Amino acid sequence: MNSKKLMKIVVIILIFVILQSYFTNPESFSTIIEKWKGYFMTLIMAIFIAILLEPIKKYLKKKSKINDVLAISLSIVFVVLIVVIISLIVIPEIISSLKVLNDIYPAISEKVLTIGKDVTNYLAEKNIYTVDTKELDDYFTKFISNNTSNIKEFVLAFIGGLVNWTLGFTNLIVAFTLAFLILLDKKNLMKTLENLIIIIFGVKNTPYVMNKL
Repeated sequence: MNSKKLMKIVVIILIFVILQSYFTNPESFSTIIEKWKGYFMTLIMAIFIAILLEPIKKYLKKKSKINDVLAISLSIVFVVLIVVIISLIVIPEIISSLKVLNDIYPAISEKVLTIGKDVTNYLAEKNIYTVDTKELDDYFTKFISNNTSNIKEFVLAFIGGLVNWTLGFTNLIVAFTLAFLILLDKKNLMKTLENLIIIIFGVKNTPYVMNKL
């Protein structure tokens, strides 16, 4: 039995074991998948980064006649610089806008409340329309309170998103490292990928699948 047939049998057995685990104890299976999901996402991210960096690497090699290691390193530095510059421009602007909004919102709310009371009093004086002032005050107070809470929740959610982004930065570093290794040894990687496709799809279908990739 050759190695390709043996690998195909191993893959089929693994698939069978995975399916059996899922149908036997789906909760435990879901827990395992959830635990390993982050690693798979990092790998997928690395592949996308490698695809993004490939044209930049080719351009640098063509124009500067440098080796693969330097070309990949410069490509990564170029992309990271763009991301950092955009972040330094956009994030402070968002934070500044949120601060301004949070500072002026109480004043705006108070102004709206005052205008509302003045309009209500004017209508009452002219016997055009009479409303319960206490009910109106309660409505505006509740409205202001709810919107202030919404702004605070939005600010907290935004800060929480920044924290999560910072924590995810570690995965991004790992992804860039993997992308570097992928681009550095692209030939062997493509050969390994081709062998995996042969095992899964068969020899006849491999050229079609590789062309699609």
